[in-house]
Amino acid sequence: ATEQEKKQPAATRLQKTFIEASKNAIAAAAEEEKRRQTEMLRLQEERTKEAQARLAQQKKSLIAVSMLLVAAVGISIFAFSLWKRAIQGTEGQINALSRFSLVLIESNQEFDALLEGIRAGGLLKKNLNTVKLELEEPILRVLQAVVYEKGFREHNRLTKHKDGVLSVVFSPDGKIIASASRDKTVKLWNRQGKLLQIFKGHQDGVNSVAFSPDGKTVASASDNNTIKLWNRQGKLLQTLEGHTKLVFSVAFSPDGKTIASASDDNTVKLWNLQGELLQTLQGHQDGVNSVAFSPDGKIIASASRDKTVKLWNLQGELLQTLQGDQSWVNSVAFSPDGKTIASASDDQTVKLWSLQGKLLQILQGHQDGVNSVAFSPDGKIIASASRDKTIKLWNLQGELLQTLQAHEGGVNSVAFAPQRHAESSNHQTLASASWDRTVKLWSLEGQKLQTLTGHERAVNSVAFSNNGKTIASASRDGTIKLWNLQGDLRQTLQGHQLPVNSVAFSPDGKTIASAGDDETVKLWSFQGELLHTLTGHKDRVSSVVFNNDGKIIASASWDGTVKLWNLEGQELQTLTGHDRAVNSVAFSPDGKTIASASNDKTIKLWNLQGDLLNTLQGNQDRVYSIAFSPNGKTIASTSEDKTVKLWNLQGDLLNTLDRHQARVSSVAFSPDGNTLASASNDRTIKLWNLQGELLQTLQGHQDVVISVAFSPDGNTLASTSGDNTVILWNLADLTLDSLLQDACDWVGDYLKHNALKSDRTLCNNIKN
Repeated sequence: ATEQEKKQPAATRLQKTFIEASKNAIAAAAEEEKRRQTEMLRLQEERTKEAQARLAQQKKSLIAVSMLLVAAVGISIFAFSLWKRAIQGTEGQINALSRFSLVLIESNQEFDALLEGIRAGGLLKKNLNTVKLELEEPILRVLQAVVYEKGFREHNRLTKHKDGVLSVVFSPDGKIIASASRDKTVKLWNRQGKLLQIFKGHQDGVNSVAFSPDGKTVASASDNNTIKLWNRQGKLLQTLEGHTKLVFSVAFSPDGKTIASASDDNTVKLWNLQGELLQTLQGHQDGVNSVAFSPDGKIIASASRDKTVKLWNLQGELLQTLQGDQSWVNSVAFSPDGKTIASASDDQTVKLWSLQGKLLQILQGHQDGVNSVAFSPDGKIIASASRDKTIKLWNLQGELLQTLQAHEGGVNSVAFAPQRHAESSNHQTLASASWDRTVKLWSLEGQKLQTLTGHERAVNSVAFSNNGKTIASASRDGTIKLWNLQGDLRQTLQGHQLPVNSVAFSPDGKTIASAGDDETVKLWSFQGELLHTLTGHKDRVSSVVFNNDGKIIASASWDGTVKLWNLEGQELQTLTGHDRAVNSVAFSPDGKTIASASNDKTIKLWNLQGDLLNTLQGNQDRVYSIAFSPNGKTIASTSEDKTVKLWNLQGDLLNTLDRHQARVSSVAFSPDGNTLASASNDRTIKLWNLQGELLQTLQGHQDVVISVAFSPDGNTLASTSGDNTVILWNLADLTLDSLLQDACDWVGDYLKHNALKSDRTLCNNIKN
């Protein structure tokens, strides 16, 4: 961290104040509602007693009996009114909490959103039989969006520092986290977030902390010009004195025998564990902000406010000066293989260098100075922490992979946990330290989304084989890919010269049909052999489908026609009648009716002889997708007008589903016909019942969602996107109970060790 940052006051707590105030307001409203209900129940009891007294006094009188009946009716009405108000009060709380959690997601506070989503979900679950169904959807949306979020997600937060946290590091075995703060302390935590030790002894803020390679010694560097060595139990072993100004950074050599410190006095000093000064590296023209050893221990890198990084040997000889930064260099790190150096600068960039001083990459994207940089254990990811309150993750080619935005103050330090045995690169943990007084832990563990990756461009279509064991995807990269349910790529079908728009399996699963921009339909064997190429369309072919017995293929084209073919590739019929491009075609379950959807805003129904049976009109814009319900009685269509419409075969509009925020590209019925899935350019998939009620919104794609399909057993939903992926959604995992369980598992460590006392029981009635 820089001197300028150290003078900054602690970050404001406006968001947390708002969160706490909202919680308090909700709690107060609930308490007031409870008090009012208690009072009303008391009045009801008193009135009941009065009625009973009158009955005892006048039980022989017919008039008294009549009065009793009137009183009883009055009490019943009063009790019903009380019950209704109680439900309305509960619904108000659930609605407020779910709306608040959605706001938190929009402001990138996903972890807080998850906590509020759990709170709302628990309340809903407790009152599931009495509150409205519509209250469930926003809660499911919050829980699913966070639980299923891709990439690193906030897993825990360490909250016991009293001032900005300037440095964070993992022990070599990855089990302990050390944090250094402006509050003059170093704290040790376990990976679950439990506070283990507090090291007190520095007289000023602590800028840096490091573990020795054996994990037994902790070094800390402070504004009081000293470095202190501690054992893990917090006993002070040594105080290293020699710097004349505050010490910004400290590091151990890989063999643990040497300590390097960087100071505002323009020097780097090397020490042994007994506190003896071995070398003073002089050459920087301004304060030195960071120091690091190469993995082999032979090179020391130092980063300075003089805008340079310098490389030294252990004898103190200057080997190289890396020049190119336009402002202070705040942090320096070696890649695990020792071949690359990363530097973080106040000029808002991270730079990658070779050991020879060649500038390899400039990582640009931060909106303020970059305070810290670190490599992942496998060397494939670079993390950078900035005063813009974000952490950015990059690959070695300089491409931005992810931006983490949850801190409320500038981020001062970032560190990856060491890779433990039996852990894959998909199980990584990242720690970040901020002026907001917290350390946040981010994890790749527990990723719920099964994502099929391999296409190089947008995926336009997806289909399941009838036995449900194979998934076919068609892409703008010109290929069709076949996958198993575990996400393994089994086959790539190549033959189209342009993007592939649609793919379908024959009912027996032996033949695959694909439709492309190259104006052809191609038929393939399951083994990937090209059987036939169907030519005849005069423009791109947008959709292809088999009838129920697999003997007829229908194709829709931008040439305004639908064509029917047999399996030998012979054209049987051309259906003409649309005025513009036809985007989608579907067979009714009995195979006797064909539906087509067009840019001319209509849906047309045809028989197999090509006779037009009906034209469904009502869409305000182009119609993109069409599907029959399994019983053949309902047709669903999607449009540019952001709606899904349900029709009967007579052309009557039954319902309009209008909760999407952009074009709806695809629609599919579940095999039991009870659920409808729609895919939209708003990057969501929505699930509906046939009454048009929104059941759930699925978020996980990073671009427009183009196509959806249910597996034959209805347990899995596949979606394709402009983000080049197919996502497989296990619908059993998307229920309220399952999502609450997953959410509680995710935040469990935080609730146990760092949450407010009032929140620690949040999941007690939810977890199994």
